[in-house]
Amino acid sequence: VKNGVVYPFEDMADKYGVNFNKDDYIPGIRNFYADSDGKMIGIPFNSSTCLMYANMDILEAAGVTEIPKTYEEFEGIAQQIKDAGYIPMLQSHSPWIWTENFFSRHNLLMTDGNNGYDAVPTTTLFADTPEFITHWEKVKEWKDKGWYDYKGRAWGDNQAPFIAGEAAFWLGSAASFSGMKGVVPNFSVNHIPYWSSMTGGKAYPTFIGGAANWILSGKSDEEYSALMKLAEYMTTPEIQLFYHNMSGYAAVTHSATELANAIGFYNLSPYHKAVGEQLSLTGSTIPGGYRAGNWPQIREVIYENVHKMLSGEI
Repeated sequence: VKNGVVYPFEDMADKYGVNFNKDDYIPGIRNFYADSDGKMIGIPFNSSTCLMYANMDILEAAGVTEIPKTYEEFEGIAQQIKDAGYIPMLQSHSPWIWTENFFSRHNLLMTDGNNGYDAVPTTTLFADTPEFITHWEKVKEWKDKGWYDYKGRAWGDNQAPFIAGEAAFWLGSAASFSGMKGVVPNFSVNHIPYWSSMTGGKAYPTFIGGAANWILSGKSDEEYSALMKLAEYMTTPEIQLFYHNMSGYAAVTHSATELANAIGFYNLSPYHKAVGEQLSLTGSTIPGGYRAGNWPQIREVIYENVHKMLSGEI
């Protein structure tokens, strides 16, 4: 945007008369694709977040009656699940779920420069955040106790045992809804857990996953006018609800969520509701996203070291 390569969505919506209400977008989605002044830059498209999937048949067999909301609650039932012959927990994508979203879920800054919103970040705050260190010490402890298992770094390595009925909980993406339906007979979904002891009992929102559409410079007014009409169509409540239902990705606006409630959609499919609820939580004092160059390379370093730690190499 600064160099004129991308035009801000909000500016283009105003210029081409698109029906656009920034406040209608779910906060966790709106803020992730906004600049430090709150102006929306990208056009949100496939927006998900991380959630906890639960095999309800396994929980019943283990005598567990509720899905844990916090990691403290998980620790209280993990041995019970293990004793029943199941893996208590699996998790996919450690850089996203147990790094980026750990910081968001616990209202903690992840880099200097206010997560890159105020200045180009020069360092992560991983080693300077005691809560983050404690979390990974706990994960290693769970692994040693058999409360958590690590099957490999690939997404499917850790999802597959949950689908096969070997694990009680899997931490994954809301976008996995559609793949789970009809495959896992009796599953439910809840918000991703958090450490109550670290937040004073408050649940904070998570960052999103997925992508946005970006408006590149160098096109004609005719092309931009058509593009903005398409963007307006894509964000209508009816289209958002259709995509929400088919994919599991979030409905990006409050209007779409209101439509879903009005027609009783969440009564038929309550697990779809969790993604919007979690992204709409309030109270965070950190930015709703992060701006860091070379983040794919940082994720790769996280992947490598998590693999080494949980595989016993370090």
